[in-house]
Amino acid sequence: MNELYSANRNISESYRNKLQKKISTLDQSKVFSDQTEINPQTYYLDFKNRALDFVSKETEILKKECLNSDNSHLILLNQTALVDTIVQAAFCSALWIFNKQNKHELTPETVPIALLGCGGYGREEMYFRSNVDVQIVFQDSLDDE
Repeated sequence: MNELYSANRNISESYRNKLQKKISTLDQSKVFSDQTEINPQTYYLDFKNRALDFVSKETEILKKECLNSDNSHLILLNQTALVDTIVQAAFCSALWIFNKQNKHELTPETVPIALLGCGGYGREEMYFRSNVDVQIVFQDSLDDE
């Protein structure tokens, strides 16, 4: 059974890498970078619409795979990889607009915030239509910088 889990993890990691190459369609920095004033609602709705389209297409692919497979563990891992890719893209998108509006240069590695997956998401057992439980952990106090 351990061999199956290891093989599934490798396949799922390959799927995650493929998703990360495709996720560039959600990058809004090219669309909004020349604007001096960005309406946050317009920005976030644009991201949401792009993300919904991306997730719908990928979910249909995963559902078809689900019908032709008896490997439910791999399907859960792949669904989790899809959700994780979107959560990371949303985090980067929010960080980009924060930096743009506040003239900062924070990166995902330097921002004093961490997102932790909880529940099925944290266990890498995302089902279709599952909610995504995320815990936001942040540094208690920030200096003026």
